[in-house]
Amino acid sequence: MDANGSIADDAQLLAALDRHGVSYIEQPAPAGADELQQTVTAGLSVPVALDESVTTAVVLDDLLARGAATVVNIKPSRVGGLLAALECVEVAREHNATVFVGGMLETGIGRATAAALAATIASDPGVASLPTDLGPSDQYFATDITDAVVVDDDGQLVVPSGPGIGRVPHPDRLDECCVRRTTVGGR
Repeated sequence: MDANGSIADDAQLLAALDRHGVSYIEQPAPAGADELQQTVTAGLSVPVALDESVTTAVVLDDLLARGAATVVNIKPSRVGGLLAALECVEVAREHNATVFVGGMLETGIGRATAAALAATIASDPGVASLPTDLGPSDQYFATDITDAVVVDDDGQLVVPSGPGIGRVPHPDRLDECCVRRTTVGGR
């Protein structure tokens, strides 16, 4: 259940969720309300996940060390890209936290990046034991700058193949959405 920072003060709802054994409660306290997040987590038997609070590996390390969660939603675009996301995965591993990869409102580029991260850590059951919250990128964009990331007939996210993240922008689509061009280095 993703609370988006909105239920930390609702003791009755938190108790009901705890009693009914949801898989986890994601981000019950607002990002930045770290002590409140820690207090909520300590009062529940159901796992608590961090989402919006995860901005860097350093921040994540501090939150996990203080007991703010046992599950982490890592979004590559929010933490600074794939390398930064992998640093967050390593921090989660050090704290025995479970990881899943998110990125609901991403273009095909962002979704392919998140899918690449999810595929990379999927074989590590000590870290990744929850499904991603990723779906097809064409649900959010009428025209994407690249080919959409899709799901197969079984509803499984198809990890793009090819160099890098498996997706490249289409130049004509980039031209359509370009607001301003800047040339660097005289080229």
